[in-house]
Amino acid sequence: MTSDRERSVQFSQMTATEDILNNVSSRVHTPPPPLPQEAYLAMGVYLVILGGVAFCGNFTVLLVIVCQKKALMKLLNILLVNMALVDLLVTITAYPITAIACFHGRWVFGEVMCWVSGFFVFSLRMVSMNTLTFIAVFRYILVCRPSLHHLLRLQTAKPVLIASWVHAVFWTALPLFGWNSYVPEPFLTSCTIQWAAETLLSKSYIVLTVFTCYLLPVSVVVFCYTSILHKSRKLTFGARKNSSMVRLEEVLWHHKVKTERRVTKVNCVSWGSAWVFEGV
Repeated sequence: MTSDRERSVQFSQMTATEDILNNVSSRVHTPPPPLPQEAYLAMGVYLVILGGVAFCGNFTVLLVIVCQKKALMKLLNILLVNMALVDLLVTITAYPITAIACFHGRWVFGEVMCWVSGFFVFSLRMVSMNTLTFIAVFRYILVCRPSLHHLLRLQTAKPVLIASWVHAVFWTALPLFGWNSYVPEPFLTSCTIQWAAETLLSKSYIVLTVFTCYLLPVSVVVFCYTSILHKSRKLTFGARKNSSMVRLEEVLWHHKVKTERRVTKVNCVSWGSAWVFEGV
């Protein structure tokens, strides 16, 4: 009798436990991954290859500039070092985490890591955007505003770098304090701000962030590089028209402007391509 009673109690406990689990599983529905496993695998392999290439490229840039003391005495090179360092940090941190998530087919690092990863990567990307904007401004001054050449001194690098980092951290830290939030993106492999916000507060953050952190820098970059191309063509045409009267200083100046024009074209293509792929 005792054993039969114990068996009935155990059976009742097991039945109650199964009922609880069934109720919980019915209420907590885990959505299926938005992509097939093959697509996630391809994305993971792609990120591993891209991360390796990006690491080698940014590390080479840092190595070349840092090993040349004269190169570190130029403002634009200091900004290039900052940008390469930021991209290197993204390569070391963001790419491996996203690749691992791709191989699992979902985000597997928890909510806290989602917030940390979203904030860290967003901050680095914003610093990169700000640095590219400052580089465009200084190239514009170099070619189009000779009266402002005193701003191209090496001492300008420190406040510029501080401004780039403070601006980026300020806007990316706001979701940590309740103004919007960091959530997994639609493919569930990385985290970003909540673009599909429903509250007015979160929507206001998105509007201000898009304007101050994307549209405004893009407008500045487009204006600067358009002005550089226009100025360089104008100077080149004038030099050809009065080629018999050109002095050595003017020849060097036109050569410098021509070089800046080539660099500008390369920057426009690489900058636009990088941000298009980043957005995708």
